[in-house]
Amino acid sequence: MEAWVGTDYAYRATLPRARVAEAMARAATEIKATNFKGSVPERWRHEAYMRIWSVLAEEQDRREGRPPRKR
Repeated sequence: MEAWVGTDYAYRATLPRARVAEAMARAATEIKATNFKGSVPERWRHEAYMRIWSVLAEEQDRREGRPPRKR
C-alpha cells in the first residue's frame, strides 16, 4: 500500500458501509465512561480530542448566536 497517493490522509481503507455501522454500534454499546474526555489516558490523544471539542463548541455557539467562549 502506498501512502499519500491522491488523498488527504496517509492511508485509506474501503469497507462495506454495513460492516462499519455494525462495528460502530458494537463500540458504542461497550462505552463505560460517564465522562468521555476524562476517560482518555493518553495525554496526546486527550489533547487532540480537546482541540476537536473546542472547534465544535465554537461552531455550536456561532450557530446559536452565542458570544465566543473564553479560553
